[in-house]
Amino acid sequence: MYERLQATGDLEAAEVLGETYFHGDPAAGVEQDHVRARHMFEIAARQESPGALHNLAMMHLNGMGWEEGIGLGDAPPVVAQGQDDQFIDGGAE
Repeated sequence: MYERLQATGDLEAAEVLGETYFHGDPAAGVEQDHVRARHMFEIAARQESPGALHNLAMMHLNGMGWEEGIGLGDAPPVVAQGQDDQFIDGGAE
């Protein structure tokens, strides 16, 4: 459902999909995929979503969702491994 809404440019759908791909949702059959999460956050960020902009910044700083050699992937992580609570949850259920 969210993928169809996101295709129409729905901001909330892009944020929810970004969160879902970022964390993964085994119950829904969605594997963690930081590249797809980054893509969804980029779509929401183009619509000036503060949460998506923040999440993209955190992903960039931690080298998540970019191919090797792109971004700051070689920099030390800003967020400790396993403490991804620094990412903003879109709040949608």
